Amino acid sequence: MLSWVLGKKRTAGKRRAPAYDKAKHIAEKGNVKERIKLASYDDLDPEFLYYFAKDEAAEVRRAVAKNDGTPLQADVVLAEDTDTQVRIELAHKIGRIIPTLTDEENERLTEMAMQVLEILARDTETQVRAVISDEIKLLTNVPKRLVKQLARDAEDVVAMPILEYSSLLTDKELTQIIASGVQGGALFAIACRDGLSAEVAEAISATEDRSAIKALLENLTAVINEKAMIA
Repeated sequence: MLSWVLGKKRTAGKRRAPAYDKAKHIAEKGNVKERIKLASYDDLDPEFLYYFAKDEAAEVRRAVAKNDGTPLQADVVLAEDTDTQVRIELAHKIGRIIPTLTDEENERLTEMAMQVLEILARDTETQVRAVISDEIKLLTNVPKRLVKQLARDAEDVVAMPILEYSSLLTDKELTQIIASGVQGGALFAIACRDGLSAEVAEAISATEDRSAIKALLENLTAVINEKAMIA
């Protein structure tokens, strides 16, 4: 994985990307269509992918954002791109790659990956945050502060995946979120959690939210005690 910092070479055997001189010519003189095609090669020399991360055409930057061969330094730049679709493509990619990180990974590599993740998790566009939330909902190797942040997002589409699936949220944190007045889809998502504890079930029941309580009662993995039923 260390090669990701400099740009990955995923293609086995013969390179598919054009030779260096031809790639340089396309980068400097090629039209948008040609630059998009070149930026899509995952075995392209990293310097070109970094160069294309600042291309004037958003379509080219989108190709770089979705390219698994793009060096992390370029991803950091793309995380704050002005084009929303660029950031969405990057969010999907970072979600694919972070699960592959291990404790043995290069510390600098991990830090840069998490930097990209956190920038996107703070994005002003709901759709970008929603993609990140959905991509990391099952992961345990992401910063807990980021998970807690997404769990309390004002937009249900962002908060729901984390609230329903993330194992990084404790029962205490879930009950605190419920006590904060969360409702609607977010509360419903908590009620659907696998293996829901009696403590959290009781907190949900106390809200008297019909939709959430119905989901709770239909959750066969939830522990529902008599106190929760009475509430």
